[in-house]
Amino acid sequence: MGVALYYSWQVGLIAISCVPLIIGAGIIRAKFANDEVCTITEGNVSPATLLERSFHDITVLQAYGNQLKASDLYAASLESDVEFQKRQSILDGLVFGASQFSVFGVFALIFWFGSK
Repeated sequence: MGVALYYSWQVGLIAISCVPLIIGAGIIRAKFANDEVCTITEGNVSPATLLERSFHDITVLQAYGNQLKASDLYAASLESDVEFQKRQSILDGLVFGASQFSVFGVFALIFWFGSK
């Protein structure tokens, strides 16, 4: 920005005025990148807890023939997590694309104005 202000104050002002856009896009990107949401399944048991309990009580599950029931319950608990991860990935990709567009859009604007 200093070089842009030195050689052409108009280009420097455009670069400075676009800084909040780049910073805002970076903040939004960081928020979505670090956002960890704990999903709870039916019965307030997460899939990891359900799996841990099943392994802990595997002899009881085998004794009563509940292996398939535990397996089906675990698979059902993962379904909501898979759908959440799909939506989260799409949203994260859109936010990443918007942040990259803002940075390279500012570069394009500065180069375009500098050529005029």
